[in-house]
Amino acid sequence: MSFLKTFHTRQDTECPLVRSPADLKNNVLPTEEDVLRCFLWKASIPIVTHKRVLQLVKIQHDRYSKLLWYPKVKRNENYVLKVKSYKAENKKLFDISACKCKNLEECRCSKEKKVPINERPFLIDQRSSRKMVMTGVDAKETTKLINKTRRLEKMQQRKELYKKVCSENDTKVTLDIKPNIFSKRTTNIPVSSSHYLDTTYEQTSTSKELAIPRNTIKLPTLAKVCDRYGLSDRSAAAVATAVLQDVGIVTKESSVQIIDKNKLRRAREHLRTKIINLVDCEPITALYFDGRKDKTLSLEKIDGKSRRRTVTEEHISLVQEPGSVYLGHTIPSSGSAKNLCQSIVDFLQENNHDLSSLLAVGSDGTVVNTGLKNGVITLLEYKLGRPLQRFICQLHANELPLRHLFLHLDGQTTGPSAFVGVLGQLVARCENLPVVQYEVIGCKLPKVQCSDLSTDQKYLYKICRAISTGQCSVDLANQNPGKLSHSRWLTLANRLLRLYISTKEPSSNLKELTNFILKVYAPMWFLIKNNSCTNGAKHVWQTIKQSLYLRDDLKAIIDPVIQRNSFFAHPENLLLCMLSDSRPHIRELAMRRILNAKKRESSEKNRVFKIPEMKFDADDYTTLIDWQNNDITPPPLLQHLELGELENIIKETPNKVIQITSYPCHTQAVERCVKLVTEASLSVVGSKKRDGFIKARLDSRKLMPQFESKKDFTQ
Repeated sequence: MSFLKTFHTRQDTECPLVRSPADLKNNVLPTEEDVLRCFLWKASIPIVTHKRVLQLVKIQHDRYSKLLWYPKVKRNENYVLKVKSYKAENKKLFDISACKCKNLEECRCSKEKKVPINERPFLIDQRSSRKMVMTGVDAKETTKLINKTRRLEKMQQRKELYKKVCSENDTKVTLDIKPNIFSKRTTNIPVSSSHYLDTTYEQTSTSKELAIPRNTIKLPTLAKVCDRYGLSDRSAAAVATAVLQDVGIVTKESSVQIIDKNKLRRAREHLRTKIINLVDCEPITALYFDGRKDKTLSLEKIDGKSRRRTVTEEHISLVQEPGSVYLGHTIPSSGSAKNLCQSIVDFLQENNHDLSSLLAVGSDGTVVNTGLKNGVITLLEYKLGRPLQRFICQLHANELPLRHLFLHLDGQTTGPSAFVGVLGQLVARCENLPVVQYEVIGCKLPKVQCSDLSTDQKYLYKICRAISTGQCSVDLANQNPGKLSHSRWLTLANRLLRLYISTKEPSSNLKELTNFILKVYAPMWFLIKNNSCTNGAKHVWQTIKQSLYLRDDLKAIIDPVIQRNSFFAHPENLLLCMLSDSRPHIRELAMRRILNAKKRESSEKNRVFKIPEMKFDADDYTTLIDWQNNDITPPPLLQHLELGELENIIKETPNKVIQITSYPCHTQAVERCVKLVTEASLSVVGSKKRDGFIKARLDSRKLMPQFESKKDFTQ
């Protein structure tokens, strides 16, 4: 019987020759099979030699015989004590372990005599109280021993193969070893110089043991690229090995450099762990967050085995601004504001992020985030004990007027991407319609950098230009305007414009929507994207100003929507905009209002952030609200300025511009990270692994944004 066959689990394991291991029966004499089955019933503890076992058995038998046949006339009190001592010692373990150390943690025995760590508790118990028994829990350890034995057998076969090669070669082959290519064990191997590249093998007669070559090349770049493009371990390993074949590194004779899926999987895990452990020492001054419910891979134990299951989890993505640095994502226990806030705070504390420097927070305008008393931001302010500058996404606010106008003119929605109205049904197939002669509508778009836009955003910019100039190219006509979805109103705007240039006699509703997109929605979208928080109040005023052309009945639909979502019309954000104004008297007015607000500032730690009533007939953004009848609070971004500093600025340097950090007035960077979290949720299991997957992808994009030609390549 081979060494491998001596390892068996201690429960429900059948041997093809002698059935399962079992103890000797106590009512019949053992057969040869019983003895062998009892021999197989053993722990994986190194034991002494067979000769020593026989000696120990003989010693015990001699003691037994000596007391059993002791002369009866000499059996006095001393004999009784010897018998009592013998019976007590017989209850001890028949210890044939090769290691006799009392403290196994400080064992100094040789490697082949050391007791495995997982077997030490069992051996200690058997030497003392003997309460433990061998059960099915040993299955994992037995499997490890079997796999280890198989590896040793394969290693021995490879050694024999190389020894055979040694005997056939009469000359030494020496090549230079490059560092970090093979481990120290990879030396002294005689092979043909064409078999391995950048490797040294030298035949020596003095070496006791022949080392085996191993592929120890690190693959951080390959792992990062695989995470960037979402390649599986199996497919990426096949492609990488095929490249090595083409360049001649992997051949039939030399298979050391082969990259298999297991090696690539380990490289990706190592890269993700390394990226996660990188500590960012920069303090967080602005935290932006957004969430989505994703289908997520998880591991569940079924019948003692781990099985992959798909569940639905809510993930909150966290981004640090400025710079749009992805911090990670957290999984709240529910979608309530209290649990969302607690999960965000717990995540930041677990990852050693200091909240003392936090000044601003950004999110979309949903009620769960912006509630007056129980919103996520309000609860976060309660926890920190101070107000935070609120930057509520203006791109979301810009979509809502278009959404309400479309629903008013065309009807309600049905399903996630369907509409009941005539226009809603037509836009679903508008990309297949031919372009006709259409009426030109003027559109003033700000200058944008097209390289910074996504495919759908570029389409909106191009088709707005086409309608304003009256010329639509063939490429634009054949381009897809984007997938129709209620969560992406930009693609609905694209499809409405595409439907307009394909309709000879557009309806009045289609004209109204097209005019609104070209005069309000699209110009404001590109203006908001390229500006920061210091222009947020101007965006609100410009939206009102550009929508004044609407009929009164349509204004009655649009104006309440603008009012509810004009978070940048709050005095705190208005004052920030005024401080960065190009007009000196506006800046001085803002500083005086901040100074007065600080003087009468309440002693309460938190304030109620409520959007004031706006004046829709205001001739400038500075007069959007009634300053006299609203509670003015100083911007939390400027809480570091003391009263004396503000007075000096007003008196000595009235023309001085206070430098304000350029925070985005939208959450587009967070939305990109939300998309990455969604993709990672179906690729890897576990929040830490998902964060590593996402950060590796972001690092790869940052290093090389695109790779269309050789000029784009960067290392």
